[in-house]
Amino acid sequence: MWNTDLVEMAGIMGKLGAGDERRDEAVEAVLSKQGENGRWKQENQFSGRFITTVETDGRESRWVTLNVVRAFRSLME
Repeated sequence: MWNTDLVEMAGIMGKLGAGDERRDEAVEAVLSKQGENGRWKQENQFSGRFITTVETDGRESRWVTLNVVRAFRSLME
């Protein structure tokens, strides 16, 4: 079974050049989860994908924030 998330899908849509209201809804949903300091929190870990836990759910995540920035960058290209 493959797990994906909204940030990953937004990045894929950007790379494919897809642009419609669904993309806009995805961007709005991601932006609504941004913290006051500009970072995003780790919400869900996909159990079994990694050997160890990298970050804790509910805390600010450097990796989630990096992935959001990458996805949004691809949407702007």
